[in-house]
Formats: sequence, structure tokens, C-alpha cells
Amino acid sequence: MASVWGMEGKELNKFAAKLKGLAGRDWPKINGAALNQTAFEARKEYVKIAERRFVLRNRWTIRSIRVDKVKGFTNQFSEVGSIMDYMEEQEFGGTKTASGSKGVAIPSTTAANQPRGARPRTKKVMPSRRRTRLNLYKGKRIKGGSRKEYVVAVVKQAAEAGGRRFVYLPRLGHMDKGIYLITGGKKNPKVNLIYDLSRKTVKIPKQPTLLPAVNNIQPRMPQIYKKSFEVWAKKL
Repeated sequence: MASVWGMEGKELNKFAAKLKGLAGRDWPKINGAALNQTAFEARKEYVKIAERRFVLRNRWTIRSIRVDKVKGFTNQFSEVGSIMDYMEEQEFGGTKTASGSKGVAIPSTTAANQPRGARPRTKKVMPSRRRTRLNLYKGKRIKGGSRKEYVVAVVKQAAEAGGRRFVYLPRLGHMDKGIYLITGGKKNPKVNLIYDLSRKTVKIPKQPTLLPAVNNIQPRMPQIYKKSFEVWAKKL
């Protein structure tokens, strides 16, 4: 996913011919410098918007935003964009489908150590509660009974085991299917959803970051070109 700025060779020479005292061979150098500067300015905007809009769990997202500079003197263009597929999903929207039988793992506010009523989740998931680091509690095998009886029995076992136990529970009434954290002990067990696994497919809404960055930079391009011309003119 990237945004490109550029001009064809014929356009460059035609524009250069209109600039009094500027040889055609010099214009591509000015144009190239301006296009490169535009791409780097767009990258700064892209990074700022991404940091403001997303909960970034690491620096990979920022490092994935790259600039490809102008190469050569004809068909010049510069390019800025992210090499990560998930940034394209955020830009244009899409769907996420679970590969297993449990559904897409959607972290709750509790996974980020936020209050249960907080909506939406605004903090990153705690390292100790990342999906890949959770060890599900496996108690005695429970046979027979209704789904409600099964859920009650699993929670009771986990609570009696003490500490903080993560268990998988099926959907029950208004309770989502997912991974839950059991705390509080056997006398007063507390059940908090950590990952909702009730949906096989999740729609990813559009959250553009590249487009607004480009839109913010476009009005600056005349000034960028003017500066590039002035810098190069001093060398003539």
C-alpha cells in the first residue's frame, strides 16, 4: 500500500522549457529533490496520524512505513507506504476470519487492564494476557449436564484451584464464548472475559491513515517545489 507522486519525462521537459534560464537537463534534478522531500514529509504525517489513531504494541508498524526515492531522470516518482498487510486492512477495511473452530480472538478491556465498562478498548493488551502466553486451566473432566451446569462446574474448579486461572467457556445466555479469567477464590469467584471467541468472521472498519497524510501534504507541494528550485538555482 503506497501513495505515489510523479511526472512523466515529456511532462518534465515541457515544464522545464517554461522556466526561463533553466536547462531541460536541470529540471529532473529539481523535480526529483522535490518529489523526495514530498514523500518524506508525507511519511512524517503518516507516522503522526498512525500513532494518534492506533494502539501500537511495538515499533514495527512505524518501521514498516517506508519511502522509495526517485530513481533516474525520466518517469520520475517517489513513493511512501507501509509494507505491512494489516496497514492496508486498516486503510481500506476488510474482514478477519478464524482458521480454527473457536472464532476470532477479540481482546476485551480487561485484557488491557481497563475497567470492564470501558468502551472501546484504548490500551494495548497486557504482555501477560496476550493470547499466545495464556495457559488454559485444565481441571477434572466434566461429563453430562446442561451447558449452564458445565460452566458453573468449570468456574468452581478454577476458583477452588486458587490464584488467577484462565478457562475456555462456551456461550451461555448473554455471556460470549471465549477465554475468561477466574479470580476471587472459591467463596467469591469473579469471572471476567479476556478474549471473545464468539465470531468466526470480524469486519475491520476503515481507519485511513495514509490518505489523510497525503491530503495534508498536497497543499505544501508548491512550497516544496519552490524551495527545491531555489536550492538548485544557487548551484547554477
